[in-house]
Amino acid sequence: MPGGGVHRKRISIFLLVIFAFLLGLSFSFSTISIFPSYASNMGAYNRPAYNPAGGGQSLLGNMLKKYHTTLGEYENKIRGLERENKILKEERNIELGGECKTGVFEELSEGNIKRYTNPRIVGDLAISIVSSGSENPLIALHKYVHEKIKYVDDPRGEEYIATPCETILSGGGDCEDHAILLASLLEAVGIDAKMVWLKGRHIFVGVQTGNEIDEKLKKIPGCEDPIWMDYGGTKLLLSDTTFAPCPGQIEDIYIDKVNGEWRWKNGLDVVVFEV
Repeated sequence: MPGGGVHRKRISIFLLVIFAFLLGLSFSFSTISIFPSYASNMGAYNRPAYNPAGGGQSLLGNMLKKYHTTLGEYENKIRGLERENKILKEERNIELGGECKTGVFEELSEGNIKRYTNPRIVGDLAISIVSSGSENPLIALHKYVHEKIKYVDDPRGEEYIATPCETILSGGGDCEDHAILLASLLEAVGIDAKMVWLKGRHIFVGVQTGNEIDEKLKKIPGCEDPIWMDYGGTKLLLSDTTFAPCPGQIEDIYIDKVNGEWRWKNGLDVVVFEV
């Protein structure tokens, strides 16, 4: 039949079109799986540099983060030191008037200590320290001298004893300078202080105060067992600002505890001055 060939030809063409369509569809799916879309590519490109999962960018991010943290800490420390230096400068801005004697101690004696304690200058500083916080006055003044006055030895072969205002101005001194300044500060706010001199060895302060301070000291780490010594029937709380950040502590090379009582080690020549 003449029409049958035409019919078969149309069927073949139709099948070829369907095959081509399927082949093209398959090629399209393959292309999509091999090459991600523009949006996907942009998403990968725009990932943040700091990636905790790892990789080169993560390492760089971690390094930068660590650097900036360290820099921030450094800047905080610098600002803290600047504030501290400003405070110290203001505290030591003392006018050297006639009552602020320098270089006057020929020897360490009760008379010299009483003569050159500079009550007005030292008193102003003592009042500002005590009134600026809520701490016990004795603890506050001891802490101030311990933290603000650096320990500095006298020149080799010389013995120089500084007045309290000299020590405040210089910001440093040895054991007798520390002790004279602390005793003067305490006396300026009405606390009875004495100089405890271990001849040829050391000097610090003995404070005549009530036992209630023990409870306050026990709350400070390292100050739980305060040292009291007998002086003519009176108990003195020992205060060494060159050694401890709180009153009631001195080096054990000077003392022994016998039957629960503190005693001086044998061989020490102990002199107590009134201030």
